[in-house]
Amino acid sequence: MSNAVELQIDGLKDLLDEVSASLLETQNLLLTWNGADAKPDTVDLLFRFFHNIKGTTGMFGLAVTQELFHNAESLLSVFREKKLRPAEPVVQLFLDTLDEFQTITAHSLLHKAEPEDKPYVLMAKLT
Repeated sequence: MSNAVELQIDGLKDLLDEVSASLLETQNLLLTWNGADAKPDTVDLLFRFFHNIKGTTGMFGLAVTQELFHNAESLLSVFREKKLRPAEPVVQLFLDTLDEFQTITAHSLLHKAEPEDKPYVLMAKLT
């Protein structure tokens, strides 16, 4: 195993440690984000989180995670533009995306590579 791979995995561990608090906050935001009661700044906070994870995972070469978060970010753009209001099924998609992120990163740490199978069904639902 090369040092570059080891550093990348160590960096991924550091990222996950740093993201864990934000992940919990984002999950809580999603659980309170609904319909007419949705605060305008909530979608901006959600968008920023998904955007940051997309970019950071790309730096680690986690292409599947980057693509997943790109799809989530694109869907969040619709809400930023106020074309739709959040509803339970959409909120669940974002929660599922966070769950998949945890699954992919756990696999990546254990196997030093992303899973071979992409979460195609989830990715399709986000588009």
